[in-house]
Amino acid sequence: MRSDEPTRLMNEPLPAVAWLMVRAGGPDRGRRFDLRPRSHNKIGRSASCAIILDNDTVSKEHAKVLHIGNGHYDLLDLGSLNGTTLNGMRVNGRASLHDGDVIQIGNVKLIYKDIH
Repeated sequence: MRSDEPTRLMNEPLPAVAWLMVRAGGPDRGRRFDLRPRSHNKIGRSASCAIILDNDTVSKEHAKVLHIGNGHYDLLDLGSLNGTTLNGMRVNGRASLHDGDVIQIGNVKLIYKDIH
């Protein structure tokens, strides 16, 4: 093994263990966003977000999907104007995500898929 191989491997992104797919609500329908271990994915309209949704009902920094370990994720609303729902229930604080959950960010609906 060459001495530069461990460094190269450490810099490679970890494989996705879950993803979100836009189900409805604008031009991003069908788009998939991979979620990787040890990642905190901010969702919003801002270019600084990991998951950018092009929809006026989405705040610039609307919500965040937080990796909590062992491939599990929580959903957190960031004080957005239009709110965030999980399976039709408004998210206040953090909520655990499970395979098949429907997240609504403004008018955009996303499906959470656990693939680990």
